[in-house]
Amino acid sequence: FTWILFIFTQQTFLAHPLKQCCSCLVTLSPIYNPDQRQSYLDQVFSKLGCMGEGSFGKVFRVKSKEDKKLYAVKRLKSHVSFNDRCAEVKNNEMLGFSPHCVQYFMAWEENFYTFMLLECCDMSLADYSKLNNNIHEDLLWNVLHDICKALNFLHTKHFLHLDVKPGNIMMKKGVFKLGDFGLLVNLKLNDEVHKSTLSDGDSKYLALEVLDGVYTSACDIFGLGITVLELATDFELPEHGLLWRQLRYGDLPLLFYEKVTCDLSIIVQNMISIEYKERPTAVELLNLPKLLSISKHDLKSPRVDFAASFVRSEDSNDNIPLSPIHMNENNNANISTPPYNGCSTPYRDDDDDDDLYDCASEYDQDSSIRSLHRKSLFNQLNESFSPTTNLSLRQSPAAEVENNVLAEMLYYSGMECDN
Repeated sequence: FTWILFIFTQQTFLAHPLKQCCSCLVTLSPIYNPDQRQSYLDQVFSKLGCMGEGSFGKVFRVKSKEDKKLYAVKRLKSHVSFNDRCAEVKNNEMLGFSPHCVQYFMAWEENFYTFMLLECCDMSLADYSKLNNNIHEDLLWNVLHDICKALNFLHTKHFLHLDVKPGNIMMKKGVFKLGDFGLLVNLKLNDEVHKSTLSDGDSKYLALEVLDGVYTSACDIFGLGITVLELATDFELPEHGLLWRQLRYGDLPLLFYEKVTCDLSIIVQNMISIEYKERPTAVELLNLPKLLSISKHDLKSPRVDFAASFVRSEDSNDNIPLSPIHMNENNNANISTPPYNGCSTPYRDDDDDDDLYDCASEYDQDSSIRSLHRKSLFNQLNESFSPTTNLSLRQSPAAEVENNVLAEMLYYSGMECDN
């Protein structure tokens, strides 16, 4: 029994390559010695720090002992189902290479963990926005250009990303790369979209039509558009509620129009249009004069590296001077209980307590703002919904509908509302 236990313990530590596509050739590093107790990760790489951590696991910044290059290693937690881990590996294998997607190299399993070897980038846009509260518009145009390139690459292959957001956009020497393909959907597979896999998506960047089960490339365009809006205005996007809905009906904060040029504001408005069929495709966006000029400039000159002042040297072994990136973290992740059910009245569960379900709690002003250091824009918008004041949002037919709904709810709740 002791020998059996010893052999089993030894085997659980053995690393073996993980592949899901038959055409992929995956081999372990020749410097790995399976007879040693040290893990494959520790034998082949030197850890330089933790780049991110979330419910999925951790991402380490490492340096290869074989080729001396920097990489990122994503370690998926053992409690993540084997099928889900294999799905993410398969997604990366199917994609192939694009200069505007975080490059995938290989995957292996060891001691019930799944590891993925990825391209090492400087930081995510989410982290950069925490360090810089006044993002230059040139950066926004570059983000728009590069991620449109990435989305065009995906959409041409009939893939949807379904989780475009600052935390999944990485920066590397002035170039922006789309990463995290865990929710990737292949539209060629009989249009089968498993809604359960979408529960990890972030409701802040979710297109309204997804709540009705409509999944198209326009979902990714919406995610990119509202990402640009968030970066430009530096406010925390709402996860649910009235403000969440108003953004999707085109009522954008006035600060957005003050912070960006007219050209960029019009493009973003079109990208987050309530009618998903009216949103531009990635190709149409790339053919805009401004984005064409960026493509021409890239052929002649290197990009401005906006993150350079925040990035340490490659030889430094100090801890990364950034707060850990909480990737895929979402408190309102369950898409089966969306912010609203697509109707004019707020969504509620059948199990909700009637005594607790009232107008005041439904709009939950505190939930609209998650960080006190953020600008107070959404606080000002929330105050505009009090019965004695008027809306400060840009008026539109959609806003008028929302006003009528709000007035009706206030009336039935026993509160007076001035017209």
